Amino acid sequence: MLVFEKLSQALAASYKWDIGIAGTYLRLSACQWPVTVMIEKGGRVIGQMTNMLAGDYVQDVEFDAVTVLNGSTAQIVELQIAGGGAGSNRVLGEVSVINGSAIRAKAGSAFWQSKAMQATAGNYPHVQIWNPVGSGRVCIVDDIGYSVLPSSGAHLIASSAPLATFAMNPASKLAGGVGSVMEIRVQEAAALIGAPFTSIGALSGDMKVLNLSSPYVIYPGKGLILAGSAAAQMVQANFQFYEEPI
Repeated sequence: MLVFEKLSQALAASYKWDIGIAGTYLRLSACQWPVTVMIEKGGRVIGQMTNMLAGDYVQDVEFDAVTVLNGSTAQIVELQIAGGGAGSNRVLGEVSVINGSAIRAKAGSAFWQSKAMQATAGNYPHVQIWNPVGSGRVCIVDDIGYSVLPSSGAHLIASSAPLATFAMNPASKLAGGVGSVMEIRVQEAAALIGAPFTSIGALSGDMKVLNLSSPYVIYPGKGLILAGSAAAQMVQANFQFYEEPI
């Protein structure tokens, strides 16, 4: 009997995916983080493969069920199961480009949040993305959107302490998904809170996006601040990022 199945499933952290399909060939076609795969026959496990990634396969082994055990990071896993001589040679000579951003969004590990801060006379506005101590996650910032009123300058500041006021937890890029454990915090102060590591400019009120060729990484107990370059400004920051377990 010919069998050729292409399967795709969004797996939560530590999720067990049971597949009751028989075959003699199994291949992971998409998998961003390692998984454990168990092949079964007659109700018992006849083989277990750990740390399997996209491109890894098992062949010439008869099985009637497969279990995929995901690790600590939610992700999309795609699997091919074949038997009876069926299969595909499409992988030969083909370069597959995996859209990691889409996979992270579908898996619920991508987030974003916008927040504005208006400072009073004599004070500088600060908006911070903060990774709380004990979060168990790494925050990886892809893009930073920003606007400034009324002048045209802003600063980016690395921080080792949370700003005074908690505003919100960022939202998931998955509709209906669980929000981030990161925190958006704000504070106004008579001087800049910390030393800027870079300054950025924009036309007054114009929203700009700072696309990072390499992401900005924030470990627990650390943060990133967008601050105005003058007193009594309003700044708006939009942080886009994803999380990974430590």
